[in-house]
Amino acid sequence: HPTDDPSVMFPGAGGTQGALRTFGEHKGYVLAVMCELLGAAVTGGHTIRPETLTHEHAVWNNMLAIIFDPARLGSSTTFGHEVEAFVEWVKASRLQPGNDQIRLPGDTEREWRRARADFIPVDSSTLAQLDDAAARVLQARGKSPGPVSALAAD
Repeated sequence: HPTDDPSVMFPGAGGTQGALRTFGEHKGYVLAVMCELLGAAVTGGHTIRPETLTHEHAVWNNMLAIIFDPARLGSSTTFGHEVEAFVEWVKASRLQPGNDQIRLPGDTEREWRRARADFIPVDSSTLAQLDDAAARVLQARGKSPGPVSALAAD
């Protein structure tokens, strides 16, 4: 039963423990599972299963932070070149049938931003409402930028 009540995570005596839903649908679910298992592996082998929460040093929030100092691992220039080479290598792979390109996380969003840098798509209903608003400005003030639809690209 979906809820926005955090108290279901910590039920009273005899109550049933709730759960938080993951973000990102199936991908978020898998990410949450892997984080839980990685946290358990690095901190002593326990997950948030009810059986492990009765241990003396049980941790409820399973917070694990892995912090790196990038300066100790190499230069950002070297790593940047490695990332670029890796992306080129991945994108040079053979395409699967029905696909025209290999996409990496963020590709769709970057393409969308580039396309929207030149224009913003406006449906005909919204365009008509903008034209109506411009006509009312002309009527009320005696001047107007004119119909917005005149600016629309074909």
